[in-house]
Amino acid sequence: MAAQWSLLLTALTLWGSALVGALRRQQRLDWLYLGAAIPFAAFAALELWAHGRGWPAAAYALPMRLLYQCLISGVALFLMALFKGALRVYRQLLGVQLWLGLALAVSPGLAGSAAGLMVAAWAWFNMGCAGVLVALLAHALWRYKVSSRGWTVFLAATAALNAMASDLLGEGSDGVLTVSWAQVFVLPALAVPWLLMTRRLGHPGRRGTEADLHVRQQWAQDLHDGLGSQLSAILSSLGRNTPQERATAAALHECLLELKLLVDGADEAASVVQLLASLRYRLQPLLQASGIELHWHVAFAQELEQFDGARAREVLRIAQEALGNVVRHSGASQVRLCLRCMKSRQTLELEINDNGKGLASTPEGNAHHAMGKGLGGMRQRAAALGGHLSIRSAPDIGTRLSLSVPLGSAGGNRGRTQSID
Repeated sequence: MAAQWSLLLTALTLWGSALVGALRRQQRLDWLYLGAAIPFAAFAALELWAHGRGWPAAAYALPMRLLYQCLISGVALFLMALFKGALRVYRQLLGVQLWLGLALAVSPGLAGSAAGLMVAAWAWFNMGCAGVLVALLAHALWRYKVSSRGWTVFLAATAALNAMASDLLGEGSDGVLTVSWAQVFVLPALAVPWLLMTRRLGHPGRRGTEADLHVRQQWAQDLHDGLGSQLSAILSSLGRNTPQERATAAALHECLLELKLLVDGADEAASVVQLLASLRYRLQPLLQASGIELHWHVAFAQELEQFDGARAREVLRIAQEALGNVVRHSGASQVRLCLRCMKSRQTLELEINDNGKGLASTPEGNAHHAMGKGLGGMRQRAAALGGHLSIRSAPDIGTRLSLSVPLGSAGGNRGRTQSID
């Protein structure tokens, strides 16, 4: 019952936060998030109550399907409200999904021997509607110039769709839904765009005032204290007996790391040296648990202490992604991080190398496909800094990532060509 209690506590905590925000600010998004959280709490509460009374799963299959239909509709309505300029067809599709979905959810009880077929029809109908909505969001992102918040909404929608697929397509032939760990992660995932939209952190290109900085720091701390405490509670209640539980625990550790680094990076005055020191502190337990020895070499230089703000956070994210790849994929026993200032070239130099199994080369002799989407993100960050990123790797030798960034402002610089050897 760990998943059920975790979902109930997470839903009630976030529901309470949304209620307080709705009463204070009277914003529509607060009410919609509150409405989206209620079916999650009811879904978990019903299963806990039925289990406590010793009911067989088939006895409460119908109310669980009805609550899940409300859960789907609540999440979809919230996501559509977040996505500014949603077309009328979106709202019409939501209405069709709700009412026809409720009808199909009830139909197995009236279908007799065809009950299993009707349950499958209900599941695939909802998957089809949700898939169309996510595809419409993807089309809008591709066609129109959408802010980074729009992409945050799309990522939350994708996370919800994945959880839904796991629930509906992975259930047993008896058609009985149950609380899953995937559901536990959906509400925190939705909370990220909700907080971004309602807290109004300001335009990323504008230099923050002292008041803006305070708001960003408070938002980051609230996110850490609220979601962070819930993730910690879930992690402590999660077993480690099965591969799925261990994978879930690893994912939770990464979520907590991300939240902690978000709080650390909220300080605009933090230098790249301070942010990397924070990364070292946050990652050390994970590296030790993976049997990886970290060698840390950070040179003292005034120029590095003055390298701060958004530029420092970009370097932090590149280092975080690189070290995360070492933990997840390399099989290394040692990793070395070196940060120094090259005064002759007026550049910041970051190097991360491990003694792992290396990256499998493509027929062209590079490691593009082996690095996946993480490489694309690192390349974009390096380009934004006007820097140069290179990765050298060979099977059974290890991987070395090198980043060179101009010490001056990157505002007018263009990123040089990144190479992967």
